[in-house]
Amino acid sequence: ASRPVDSHVLKFVELLRSTGREAKFLSFLTVLCQCRGVAIRRNQWRVARLLLQGAPELLPSLSPPPSSGGPVLVSGNGHYFPGLTSGPMELSAWLAAEGEEAAAYLEKSLELFAALAEGRNL
Repeated sequence: ASRPVDSHVLKFVELLRSTGREAKFLSFLTVLCQCRGVAIRRNQWRVARLLLQGAPELLPSLSPPPSSGGPVLVSGNGHYFPGLTSGPMELSAWLAAEGEEAAAYLEKSLELFAALAEGRNL
């Protein structure tokens, strides 16, 4: 079996860009970052560099509520997240409006973020 290289990761980044929010492509990138709960640091760095730094518009952003309380907000690039073209939105309202596909993509995004941080003392 060959080791993943930048071109493998870039292929999946391009698939995300061309097909839109396909959770299965995020799942593949997540698998590259860990094996049986053990971090694969080289691939963590590769995915972070090529997706998080190189194509952040493909992922949603969450903002926690202020310490005084309030809703979690979601924001994202209007091209890839059309429901967010007018700016941040309450997460629950966005999920209700966008449906299961958006929920699956958000879930896989969070799993990817967790895999990227696996084994690190942040």
